[in-house]
Amino acid sequence: MAGQNKGLELQLILLKLKQKGLIKSEIISASLEKDRWKAEDVSAILRNQWEDRDVNKRIRKINNMDRQQVKEICEIIRDQATQIVACHLAGGLDVMDENHIKAITEGSFFWKTPEFKVKVEEYLKELEVEKVEFIPAGVDGDNTGNMKRAAVAGINYIESHKS
Repeated sequence: MAGQNKGLELQLILLKLKQKGLIKSEIISASLEKDRWKAEDVSAILRNQWEDRDVNKRIRKINNMDRQQVKEICEIIRDQATQIVACHLAGGLDVMDENHIKAITEGSFFWKTPEFKVKVEEYLKELEVEKVEFIPAGVDGDNTGNMKRAAVAGINYIESHKS
């Protein structure tokens, strides 16, 4: 849920900045489908992996003058996603009339993006959730996310309704 469209969101923002002349890097294609960015790109930028061979070539092409601005955009994208996740979890707890949660979470954006889990926990505390425990599931990028999410929802329901 958190990372699903974060790469596309970054791509659209960078495209608008490029069109307005606010960034100079020659990495932004108008073809959103052909050169689609992914959530991993946002995570890699937040980890300062500008020159790593394992990351998307587009990241290495972002020039030094644009990097801080691009990283700040990624921080905003991450922070918005953490707020959404925290609100969803707190809303579910409110419906169940609970103030603590044990959640099985699936998704590499949740687990691999710097400070993501910590920020979700901080927002949950602000929303008066007293106890939070996250258990990783399905962060291996094997494209079985929907199936895992359905299983996670079932397990979360069972865990939340144990006597």
